[in-house]
Amino acid sequence: ENLISNWVELGDVAPFFSLPKGGRHCFFSHYFGNVLFVGCNVSSDVGIIHHNKENNSWVLLELEEGENVSTPTNDDDEYTFPTGLAVFEMGICLACSDGRMCVFGFDNKSEE
Repeated sequence: ENLISNWVELGDVAPFFSLPKGGRHCFFSHYFGNVLFVGCNVSSDVGIIHHNKENNSWVLLELEEGENVSTPTNDDDEYTFPTGLAVFEMGICLACSDGRMCVFGFDNKSEE
């Protein structure tokens, strides 16, 4: 029997804007390897959570400025939002509310 024995508070995984009246959240997630990707229909950013299997801990990854996975703005500089999320071996595909498909590649950098 697999029971969850503890919870981890991670804060704002996919920080979102205020909801329109009568609106609701719709979350998109994909678990790949030891990483969980989380998007929300009212947030332009995708949260990335790392699972350390050795000590069974979860950590919200904070990427460098400009390196985050997010939907683009439109021609009027208004935010677009995710409508779908797919993760594959080389990167992430993010479907956007304006009809665009954004692709982000994985790039592993080590600090020296």
